[in-house]
Amino acid sequence: MPRLSFILSNEILTSLSDELKNVNIQYHQFAISVQRKVSRVPVKPMALSKEEEEHMKQSLDGLSCFHPVDIYNTNIQAYDGLLRAIRKCQELEGFGSADSEKYDEYSCLLLDISTFWMAFRLLYSFTGLSSILHDSFIFLGPWHIYMYSHVLVWSEFRSSFLASAFFALFPKQNLFFRPKLVSSSTFFTWLRASYPSFRNKLLYALHLCRHLRDMYSVQFTRTLRKKKILPQNPYDMKVLQLHNLLYLFDFVLPTVSDYGCALKLNNWNLFNQAFIRIFRIFLSSKSQGTLHFCNCFSSRYCSIYTWNICLLRFVQVLGGKEVANL
Repeated sequence: MPRLSFILSNEILTSLSDELKNVNIQYHQFAISVQRKVSRVPVKPMALSKEEEEHMKQSLDGLSCFHPVDIYNTNIQAYDGLLRAIRKCQELEGFGSADSEKYDEYSCLLLDISTFWMAFRLLYSFTGLSSILHDSFIFLGPWHIYMYSHVLVWSEFRSSFLASAFFALFPKQNLFFRPKLVSSSTFFTWLRASYPSFRNKLLYALHLCRHLRDMYSVQFTRTLRKKKILPQNPYDMKVLQLHNLLYLFDFVLPTVSDYGCALKLNNWNLFNQAFIRIFRIFLSSKSQGTLHFCNCFSSRYCSIYTWNICLLRFVQVLGGKEVANL
């Protein structure tokens, strides 16, 4: 793991800021899920080459490469239990130990959102744990990001659009606060499939409401000169709602779908770009808990950036044929 001083350096923060600013929210026509017409649930893109076809046949994004060692009675949601778990992994792997026979190898700890942030703060807060950072790498579980991105979409757009669309399709069904991933993925796939049929109408309605809003603002100013006050501009809220709807269909839904596709494909650059777009969605959200996710995403980006510029073996593996195993 890199030094904390480098993670918080201007170089990395500027790079992260530039990548986030360069994200194009008018993304629908460039999305992999659109170009490859992805309609499968769980999300899986159509292979464009023999290499992709052979890679996806292996289903490396599942549990085929998962080999459990044992189950331990340890609560890793508490710092005491997390330390015990890290110590147990250290005994198995040998990272951070002077007596280890490992000379040119690194150990990767795959963690979910909560344990990733706990481990990150823990390892960088106590100097006694600095030896662990020498030959280990904590990696934020990519499937956890995919799952929580669906939760975020519901949290942001449930009241304004998604709930109405859901009950229009399923009037007798119950809509839970956090629908299952398969249900959400299926529903979002149907929404993406329907978007081309009304996209032009949405753009026209947005353009019309903008024009009416501007005309009303001009009339408001003219009336104000006569010492009269008109009611608040009725088109402000309509423009905002149409903007949010365009943002949902043009950027959010294809971005979430593309991240799921990137997990299936054997392309590190594609996966990293999908992660940046997901980061952009979380950064724009005001839902509860998104700040915690953004902290984890920033830490993950800074760590990967460090490994990239140092050309270490971990990035070379990710750039090759084993990204799906993670």
